[in-house]
Amino acid sequence: MRYSLLSDTRNWMSCIEDNKSIAHMSIPGTHDSCARKDASGQAPGIDEYVAAQHADRTIVKQLEDGIRYLDIRCCVIDGVFTIHHGEFYLNINFGDVLKQCVDFLNTNITETIIMRIKQENSSVSDEEFLTVFNTQYAGYHGSMYLETAIPELGTVRGKIVILSNVSSLPGIPYNSIQVQDDYTDTSVSSKRAKINDFAIQSVNVNRNDGNPSLCLNHCSATNPPLVSPASLAAVLLPQITRDFKEGLGAQYVDNSQNEAPHMGIVAMDFYTNDLVTEIIKRNENKDFKDLPVYSIYNSYYGRHYFYASMYMDSAMKRRQVFGWSPGGQVTNGYWMLIPSGSNNEYYIFNTYYKEFLYASSFVEENRRTVYTWADAVPTAESIWTITNNTIYNVHYACYLYESSLTYSEDRKLVPCWAPSVSVAQDQWTMVLENKSV
Repeated sequence: MRYSLLSDTRNWMSCIEDNKSIAHMSIPGTHDSCARKDASGQAPGIDEYVAAQHADRTIVKQLEDGIRYLDIRCCVIDGVFTIHHGEFYLNINFGDVLKQCVDFLNTNITETIIMRIKQENSSVSDEEFLTVFNTQYAGYHGSMYLETAIPELGTVRGKIVILSNVSSLPGIPYNSIQVQDDYTDTSVSSKRAKINDFAIQSVNVNRNDGNPSLCLNHCSATNPPLVSPASLAAVLLPQITRDFKEGLGAQYVDNSQNEAPHMGIVAMDFYTNDLVTEIIKRNENKDFKDLPVYSIYNSYYGRHYFYASMYMDSAMKRRQVFGWSPGGQVTNGYWMLIPSGSNNEYYIFNTYYKEFLYASSFVEENRRTVYTWADAVPTAESIWTITNNTIYNVHYACYLYESSLTYSEDRKLVPCWAPSVSVAQDQWTMVLENKSV
């Protein structure tokens, strides 16, 4: 069993079922994928508005980091496709991009790459563009998916899915998908709202029912000479990341069934690994398909349901957990028990945030703080035993309990009791929620 999609971002799609439509996934991508800083060879004042990715984020590096959507802009020069951003050549050609993608896919055969192809800075006819594609790059066609229908992942593992932004070019027509791309809106608050609203729209149209609808959500915009792609991304992406970490989309799916909110493709300028992580987390791990999901409550101070909250540390890595003292069930209070490999030992996985419960090294007055870990990869501190209505951390040898202390009026602290002995408040009731298991 693979416990996390994020344990190796080079092959995270290996965790996804073959029959999953690529529209029913959350896929991180890049906008103007080849427009790395300094790639244009222009002076800094010009390159600032050409560059859309960090200098070290080559195509290979992007793919290794988990990126699975590439935005490739082709200019026809002397019978080949050169890669441009606007009028500026990026010192790489289409053949170079294809070779790097195919080499990656040959090593990581479980993956697919969605590639938008657009004509940029040339005005040849669509027919001439197609002729170049069919002659110069015919040797790569066997590594491409060139149909118009949105495929299931199993059909396109090891292949490049062409998203055609040229009318004559085979592939999924770009004008057939849903796109948010207001690239002139450099107001952070306005752009953020558009990204989040479209993400929720993507979730609602792709809940595995009906015809799949591929959605492409751009986090990019520029307004020379006032706002560059880098300056916008530096402010916008941390805010979008926080929105994702606070559970964007999760309220629209059934967390009692470990359903993931399918965001579609999220294309970024100057992508961050934190946001890539949040996007990848929003996929269902096939190895978790038949595992039980529980709501968990403690009755010592009242029927208080155990849940993961939106409150995090300043680095947004550790998420606080509480007992909900008003007594009702909460949508972020569903937990999956995942066998860790040893008898009666489990990882406890929050289905709302897609994170693992762990006991931390922080101890105050015999209370060991418990969190979920935002990077969503379990550690030794994430292993628990569940016996006689107790939840016991194996690494630190301590029992989870509901404290008499409160974080706020409705939130009771839920730490571990550091002295490693059982206490009256460590009795938990677990209610199976996914009844079909």
